[in-house]
Amino acid sequence: YVPLTLVYCYLWDTVRISDAFASNDSWTVAVLCFVLSDFVYYWFHRNAHEVHFMWAGHSVHHSSEHYNLSTALRQSWVQAL
Repeated sequence: YVPLTLVYCYLWDTVRISDAFASNDSWTVAVLCFVLSDFVYYWFHRNAHEVHFMWAGHSVHHSSEHYNLSTALRQSWVQAL
């Protein structure tokens, strides 16, 4: 994990999108992170429905006749990749 940490620190110092991320106590960080994570999840989930390889792992989530909480939380191990 050390090489990845060094790469992350280098990118943080050189390619930072905004100085809003530099402030640890800024409310904008929370809002931007929420919007960014929601955006990434939306496109991941949309691709999981359209890309055949991803659908193979995601179809478990849609395999029940009755949609409920246990079906909603049903995920394949491939989703973690």
